[in-house]
Amino acid sequence: MTVSNVGRFVDWEGCFNARDLGGLGALRPGALIRADSLDGLTARGWTTLSGQGVRTVIDLRNDGEAEVDHSPRPAGLTTLSIPLDGIEHRDFWDVWWGTPGFGTPAYFRPFLERFPDRVAAVARAVTAAPPGGVVFHCGLGRDRTGIIALALETARWLDAGAYLRGAGLTAVELEGLRGRLGA
Repeated sequence: MTVSNVGRFVDWEGCFNARDLGGLGALRPGALIRADSLDGLTARGWTTLSGQGVRTVIDLRNDGEAEVDHSPRPAGLTTLSIPLDGIEHRDFWDVWWGTPGFGTPAYFRPFLERFPDRVAAVARAVTAAPPGGVVFHCGLGRDRTGIIALALETARWLDAGAYLRGAGLTAVELEGLRGRLGA
């Protein structure tokens, strides 16, 4: 597994915030990876992802967020769409959207309390995945993937302290993504 010297970041060309959660607790390296959008992966990026044993991709984005893949996905890769946000539930999002707490761990607990079924659906998909690595991703690899990583930690798959130390690394890799998006 190619991991950058910044931490547990995985180097997939066209992806800027992919982190291997393996080695945190009982999880083997390469088993579970969180990432930003995979739409921008180059052919080389997809080849590297596949070559590292990833066999399942779980897309946490809402309908309409996905873009056309920059390069074709390799054969044998299963992609599941499990929108995490429940964006149609205005009772929740009218409270959180656009507030200083949105996009931070401040809204993780309220989110988990409001949408346990959505988080459970992702956990079921991870556990039901065929042999090989699983990558779950959203747009930036920060909020939605953070919620899922935290939920998996509470299931004792990951070591909480190691996860939280690594969470601060996200900002470093997001600069590359902002550049790609022209932000």
